[in-house]
Amino acid sequence: VYMVVFISIFIFATLLGAKLNSIPLSFRSILKESPSLKLPSSVFVIFVLIQALVTIINLNSIVLAGIGLMAYLTPWIMIPIAYQYTRKKENIAIFLKTYLGISILITSGIYLSFFGIEWRIFEQVGEGLIAYSPLGEKLVLHCGFMRSPEVAAWHAGTSACIAIILFVSQRKKGMYGWISAFIVLYFVAAIILTGRRKMLMEITLFIAFFGGSLFYFRKGALRLAFLLLVCGIAATIVGNYFLTSHEIVSSMLPYYQRGMSVGQDAPDRMHLMTIAMFKWIILRNGFFGSGAGTGSQGARFFGGGTSIVGGGAEGGLGKVLAELGVPGLLLILWLSLKLFSYSWSLMQKSKIHNESLLLYGMISFLISNAIVFITCLLYTSPSPRDRTRS
Repeated sequence: VYMVVFISIFIFATLLGAKLNSIPLSFRSILKESPSLKLPSSVFVIFVLIQALVTIINLNSIVLAGIGLMAYLTPWIMIPIAYQYTRKKENIAIFLKTYLGISILITSGIYLSFFGIEWRIFEQVGEGLIAYSPLGEKLVLHCGFMRSPEVAAWHAGTSACIAIILFVSQRKKGMYGWISAFIVLYFVAAIILTGRRKMLMEITLFIAFFGGSLFYFRKGALRLAFLLLVCGIAATIVGNYFLTSHEIVSSMLPYYQRGMSVGQDAPDRMHLMTIAMFKWIILRNGFFGSGAGTGSQGARFFGGGTSIVGGGAEGGLGKVLAELGVPGLLLILWLSLKLFSYSWSLMQKSKIHNESLLLYGMISFLISNAIVFITCLLYTSPSPRDRTRS
């Protein structure tokens, strides 16, 4: 909770810097390009404000209402900042390369933890998550410097996608392809060691969407195919090297088995966290929801969380349905449809520009990231033995 609130200091500093440099931070420029976003955006913001008021009235909690406002409205503050920053196209590549470099260093903590280096800064915060291999073996989820397997896996997955985007969008080949391939494998292996499988699914979805857009617009598909081929060769080389060490193979095999089970569990996860749970969420929270912030991250420390919205609200759509009700969910879907339409129009317009490959990659990442968080389940699945007993 403190970390999330602390971010507001950096947001304020950025807003102040923009003000002092006479940089306009408003939606006017964005809405000029896509007027269809104005109505759903305005209605959604107004509805969130009303639902925050509902939280205050029903639960007498300004803190929970504040958490809800931060969860739903902070992106609306950040979008104009990102829009102005990326007006200079070179800033996008600089930002992505800087993030990738930092992520390579920070992700090293996952490997240090896996290879037995004991340091309190590698331990999970709080009670920590647990997970099991398909055979029921309890796994230690490695998170390194990021202190949480969820956070570590998300950054590693995002970094793998960014490495792919940068390779395809940059006009470099040869040795750069091998370097990019090993970087991608570096992050994929780190995800496996965190035990959080959904980021493996995100990378798979990202490659499918990115490859599909490249093929459709007939630009860069061969570069992506080349990188995937090099990744396969590099994985074979690295795999054969580590197969000579029985100790490494035996210790990493359960993590690999858990990671590879994501494809089998994905359809059930999608159904469980959407249609299967919606009925129970509505019965628990009502047609209009329990109010903004009641089920958001950190709410449990202030009287909210599962005690109010129930455990079915763990998924992204489930959380929206529990807090904002059916009207809020419909507003989210309406806004998402308009955002997708806006993104598609950008992709159509950019066909003649050199930056189009970068745009295709970022939009593909946004879509795959959204799908994963729609089906996000923070609770750890029980072992096969516990599942049978229950």
